[in-house]
Amino acid sequence: MKGDTSPRKRKDDYDYDDDDNYPQRGGFPWASLTAVCAILLFVGGVLYFLYSTFFSQLFAPAEEYTIPSLVGYSYEEIIENPDLVGQFNIVISNTMSSEEEEGTILDQSPRKEYVVRDPATTISVVVSSGIEVIHMIDVLNQEYLETLAELRNMGFDVAPPTHEFHDDVPINHIISYSPEKDTALAAGSRVELVVSKGPEERMVSLISLTGETQNWAENKLVIMNLVPGMIDSAYSDTVEAGIVISHYPEAGASVPEGSTVDLVISMGSDPDTTTTQSTQNITVTMPAADKMLNVQVTMGSEVVYESDIDTNMNGSISFDVEGTGTKLLSIYFDGVLDSIQTVNFNS
Repeated sequence: MKGDTSPRKRKDDYDYDDDDNYPQRGGFPWASLTAVCAILLFVGGVLYFLYSTFFSQLFAPAEEYTIPSLVGYSYEEIIENPDLVGQFNIVISNTMSSEEEEGTILDQSPRKEYVVRDPATTISVVVSSGIEVIHMIDVLNQEYLETLAELRNMGFDVAPPTHEFHDDVPINHIISYSPEKDTALAAGSRVELVVSKGPEERMVSLISLTGETQNWAENKLVIMNLVPGMIDSAYSDTVEAGIVISHYPEAGASVPEGSTVDLVISMGSDPDTTTTQSTQNITVTMPAADKMLNVQVTMGSEVVYESDIDTNMNGSISFDVEGTGTKLLSIYFDGVLDSIQTVNFNS
């Protein structure tokens, strides 16, 4: 069979049902470009969503909050007024007594105008508990130093005391005080005390006891609220035995009640007295006066020694006295009788 001699169809002669089945010839790839653009738009949307919801907070500057001033406000006032403190957390860290009304904020931490980044930062406040009330205690007849310590420990301001004489309240004990017992006072209130100096020292003018018997002189001293002191004896050619020859302090001296008075009582004439005159060395101890003193020594009415002595240079002085029998030497410093010495010129 001979070959088919019918004319062969060309490529363009084929029938195609639609354009999609028609073989494409070389041209611009619109479909690929569209797909790429769609992908890019999707990725961009995802990135925008992530940035707007998460990453924007990471890269945005942190917001700052300024601590408000709370000092002077009442705690209740700021708790009930959220506009005053915003989201800050207010807590009481301490209370203390003060002259401010109870509940008033005295201090805060952090301080006002301090900048923080947490809107819920805790602000600690110190709140006034009002004026502390202390009741005055009874300190009558109490010892002063013990009372002073107790009142100071209670929080009072104790004024320097006033001192007065008192016949019944012992020395250094409380006579009176102000304010009165049970008075309600604020801490730091001033308390005033009156402290006893003991009984007032009353002065007695000493009368002359010379020429009186020892018994009479001692009884007289007791009546005058004075105390018989040391009793010394001495021979005397002029004063009979048992009679007061002299006393110290002397007549006319002003002495406090309760002072002692020393007596010298005569033993009469010395049986061993002779008319032979002798010399005795007398030593007088000087008082620690740190100054010049006039020293005068008398024997009877006769001045047997007188001189101005520097007590800084001389602790004692010595001098000779002539006489017979037993004599009394009266020693004066600056005109004031200091002591009486008995000298036996027969020894």
